[in-house]
Amino acid sequence: SVTEPYILSFSSPSLRSTLSVLFDVQGPTKLAILREPNDGISTLTLGQQPVLHVQDGIGSLMTFCVLEYCNIGGPARVQASIKAGTGGMPKASLGGNVEAQVMNGIATFTDLTVIGSGRSFVEYDYVISFSIVDLIGIDSTQFALDYLPRPPSTGYVQAGVRLFGLSVATFTVIQQEALHKALARSVGVDVLEVEITNVVDAPIRRSLSIQGSVVSSLVAPFTSFLGLAPFSSSLEPRRDLQTQPEGELKEWWKHSAEANTTMDSGITQRRLLQSGETGPAVDVTFRIFSNSTEELLDIKEALTAFLQRDGALASALAEQGLFEVSARLIEAPEAYLSDGSVVPPITRFNPAASIAGAIGGAVAAVFCGLGCYTMYWRARRRSLIRSENDDDLMWAIGIQEPKDDVDAARPWTAEKMLEVEAAELVELEDPD
Repeated sequence: SVTEPYILSFSSPSLRSTLSVLFDVQGPTKLAILREPNDGISTLTLGQQPVLHVQDGIGSLMTFCVLEYCNIGGPARVQASIKAGTGGMPKASLGGNVEAQVMNGIATFTDLTVIGSGRSFVEYDYVISFSIVDLIGIDSTQFALDYLPRPPSTGYVQAGVRLFGLSVATFTVIQQEALHKALARSVGVDVLEVEITNVVDAPIRRSLSIQGSVVSSLVAPFTSFLGLAPFSSSLEPRRDLQTQPEGELKEWWKHSAEANTTMDSGITQRRLLQSGETGPAVDVTFRIFSNSTEELLDIKEALTAFLQRDGALASALAEQGLFEVSARLIEAPEAYLSDGSVVPPITRFNPAASIAGAIGGAVAAVFCGLGCYTMYWRARRRSLIRSENDDDLMWAIGIQEPKDDVDAARPWTAEKMLEVEAAELVELEDPD
């Protein structure tokens, strides 16, 4: 603060002069916000521009303070900046005139603009810091930054993942950008089509330390009841459970269940530790936009395969600089139209499947035709053989080939034909 001590001297030609006691005169000390910045839309001037006062230590307006004279060690200009750790820092910035001259102790901003990190990120609320030479600065209250509507699109694919090793406080736009790049690369789209819609802290899974003494104390009643030496390979004769009193059996089952639950919990926690799925984590919901229904289904298919592959997302994040972060799918990818309805599946033409189906159909038709042909002529031959018409009989003989059990060198006569057919009919009528 600027505080100057003064002593006043009083004198008169005919009287003895005197001095006042030492007293202070307050000068410009601090900044105060008269009107807070608000109504922000990224890249557009703030709807409510900030106004600040230069005040002394007790809050009085320093009306004498102007640009060139304010007794503060330099020109009276108020400077604005985004407070570190707020909004979309470090990707966000201020635009327009970030300085306002002081006139009669008042600094008024006219075209201050906040340029956010982008609609694809989840940002903290913004805080603007104001400062001036040698005086105590001040921070604005928090305010949210909006964005212009996203260009129309056919729809989007939405999914959710849990990232272990991060929290809402540490999952800044820099880490979010790494996730953008990893997801965009996995499905082959532009990074601008990826949008994070929600980030919340996930329930913390704490590691459970199981000491041998704890396990021993839980398992001891169980082993003692069965006549086993705790953690020993030597066995005593086992007791017959059917002869034990009901109360002892209940107590045995109680301790047995506690021991099993504790050991199962220990195994689970050990697996979680090995996979890195312990400690702080964030649940992240994101969308990938597209202007084609068919492309939406392609993105859904590719994203599902990518997120379900063990360690794929963690490896992709490591390539973007996010090391020691493991990931798990918590919301399966689903394709939605712009109105929020689910994209219906599309039946796609598959040339290979169509050709294979045609070939299979043709082969089946050939075999079916051969079967029908064989059955028809077999029935036709039998009916002709039973006929008394010699012409029909000889015609039937003419279209038949000699059987394997008939001497092919012998003349193929109607008599031989009838003998063979008679033998076949006997076998059909009486197989035994």
